[in-house]
Formats: sequence, structure tokens, C-alpha cells
Amino acid sequence: MGIPQLETFLRKKVPNGNNSRNEQNTGPVIVLDTTSFLLTFCKSDIFGQVCGGRFNRAFAVLNTFFTELTKLGAELVFFVKSRLLHQNMKKSYKTFLHMADAVDEGLALQKGNFSKIPYNYDYVIKQLRKIHGTVTMIVEANYSVQELVAYANSVGAFAIMSNTTSFLLYEGNWRLWSSKDIDMKNFTCKEYNRKQLMLTLGLSYQQMPLFCTISGYSKLMPKVQIQKFNSHLVAAENSFSMVWLIVWRKLRGNTTQTVTAQFPEHITPPPLLDLYSSNPELCADLYTTKLQLYCWVVSDRLEHRVLQAIPERLRVTASTICFLMENQILKLFEAGLLLQVAFDVVHETYDYKKVEYPGHLDSRAFHVIFVYQEFYNYLSQAVKLVGLAGEDFRNHPPLDGVLFHNRYAEWKEQGGDLQHIKPWRIYAGVSE
Repeated sequence: MGIPQLETFLRKKVPNGNNSRNEQNTGPVIVLDTTSFLLTFCKSDIFGQVCGGRFNRAFAVLNTFFTELTKLGAELVFFVKSRLLHQNMKKSYKTFLHMADAVDEGLALQKGNFSKIPYNYDYVIKQLRKIHGTVTMIVEANYSVQELVAYANSVGAFAIMSNTTSFLLYEGNWRLWSSKDIDMKNFTCKEYNRKQLMLTLGLSYQQMPLFCTISGYSKLMPKVQIQKFNSHLVAAENSFSMVWLIVWRKLRGNTTQTVTAQFPEHITPPPLLDLYSSNPELCADLYTTKLQLYCWVVSDRLEHRVLQAIPERLRVTASTICFLMENQILKLFEAGLLLQVAFDVVHETYDYKKVEYPGHLDSRAFHVIFVYQEFYNYLSQAVKLVGLAGEDFRNHPPLDGVLFHNRYAEWKEQGGDLQHIKPWRIYAGVSE
């Protein structure tokens, strides 16, 4: 990510351009470019992500990392680019199609052709924020590298951690740590030497944006314009004393469509401000109404009292399975297995390290995991829309795809023990 080939140049051509950094010598503030940071951790368990993601592993690995940093007195500041996370999820759909073809044909999945941010990492970060009191979450839909740098400079940050070379363009007293080179065992990572890079190139910070633009950095100028610019450089064989960088803004035509809102006859929707109010008394008064609205989204046959009896951290899981069963997407044993895996993940009834990766992926199981996660995402949005997202709400599914795949054949042939999940099998009623 970032400036094409600059990282390779820094590693191979710049003397002391990168060094192993022992993170036990940290200062007070470390700023994390969370999107790129999480992508690095995803790649550390490629096959686990192919199986559908592993919540417990993600939690354990990141918790260990953040615990060590906070033990040293570091304050962690997370920058989360939520819109980019959404875009990556869209890209993951195309990736899924290629993987699905490979699974259907019985082909081995290569590590190099898979890269996505799993659905459950967002929730992991939110949970870790509660555990580590010094962790601060800063959520912006469209934050830029410049804004992150400006924040780091304003608080005197000790380091920025990211896997993009874009930060090499900017001045500051902070250090740049590569999230791609984290060694969890020895607690070290690579640190890029920005000043040494400047000396090697013979450039100043003021000259770096132009250098990187010519090198193909599309964040400053569209790639098409860069290619035209470079072709003109070659054709004219001239040196330019000044280049005006143009900020390009793409204007997209918008269309407006009026849609009449339809609500169930037995529910009177409250005013929007009341629906999202944090007033305790108002929240208590509207709780039943919110449950009714959500149940109406899931199924006309789902009673709000039934849903209310389910613990909040399993509520979206149970209702998603209910929706998929009513629409005849899941088989009965698949519904039970998904709920059992969620129960085991939430209550930590097993050691994820002892679960072996499957040697073969069942084609239908692979598709079930994908569809389940997609619909879970939609219904979790519905929970937030009706104002039901409480402290234990999980906007991404508690899931261990490896555990699901390992148990799939057994549950398909013999069924499973439903004792622990029996109270929450609400799909049994609506799917009949």
C-alpha cells in the first residue's frame, strides 16, 4: 500500500533505511492506522479467513499485542476508516466468488489469492477498548493520511503504526513502524528511517510529494494523469521547474426517489429522536416497541417476547438463523451448528488453538458461512436502526469458521447435542 516500489527501495537501497524496533521502548502515544493494521493480522491466518474467520483467535492475538503495549504505559489511538472497511467488504464479495469456484471444483486455495478484512475484527477492537482503559477509539468515515499525521503531531505521538508508505512523505518527530513486520513472539517490528530516505534520495520533505506523484502515487493525482504526465516527460526530454498539482473532484449525478414508508399495523413507530435517545426512562418505555420493530424486520411470525429472552450477544445470531430458516436457505442441522458455534465462541467453551484446520472444505458449508455472515450484517444494521444496540450487541457474528467446518460432516450425518442452545432455537417455530 502507498507509494509504488518505495518500500522496496527503502529496504534494499537506503543505508539504515529500516531497522528492527523493540517496542518495549515506547513513548506515551502510539497512533494506529487500524485498517492497514487489521489487514496484516488477517494475512497471518489466511486459511482461517477462508473458513469464515476466527473471532477467538483474532481477539487473543490482538489482546496480547495491545496488553504488552499498555503495560508499558502507552496510550493507543485508533484511526478507523469505516467507509474503507465497507469498500473492502464489497471487494471481498468478488474474492469470494473466485474462492467459491475453487472450492466447488475441489481445488486448493492458494494463500496469494486471498486478502480481506474479516467481519468480526471490528467488534474485537471495540471489546479490547473496554478491556484496556487507555485505548481511545477515533472513528472517522473519510480520514486521510494528512489528518492522522496532523493528530500525531498535535499530541506529540511517539510512533505511527501502518503498512502504507504514504507516511514517509510527512514531517514529524514520530517514528514510523511497519505493521507488516510485527513479530509477536519477540515483540519487535520494522521501523522506517524517513530522514535517511531523504538523504539517500537527495530530496527535502517539500520535494517528496512531487517525487512520489511521478512515481505513481495516485492519492495525489489520478493514475491516468500520472501516466500522461510521465509520457510527456519522456517525449519532451525536458526538466520541469514547477508542476501544479490539481485536486480532482469527481462529481457524480444524484437522483432522488420518494418511497412511502410502510410499518406493521400493530406498531406505532416513535419519533426518530425518541428512538435514538439515550434517556434511560425513554429507552425503557420504548424497549418493547423497538423489539417489535426488529422482529417485524426478521419475520412476521417472530414474537418480541421470544427474542427478548435471548441474551443480547446471541440475539442477532439467533434472529439471523431464524430468517434464513424461514426462507428455506439453511438446513435444520446447519442452523443448529451455527448457533452452537456462536455459543461456544461467546462462552469460550473450547481452546481455539487445539482445533485443527480441515483438510478439505465442504462446498455447501463454505457457501453457508458466507450467506450467514452477509445476512447477519444486514440484521445487525437493523438492530442499530431501531435503537436496540446495547452494551453486549455484536455488530459482527461470533464465529469460528474452522470449528464450523470441522463439525459440519458430523452434524450432517449424526446431528449434534442441542442441550446448550435449546432455549434459543427460535427458528424451530417459525420454520415449520
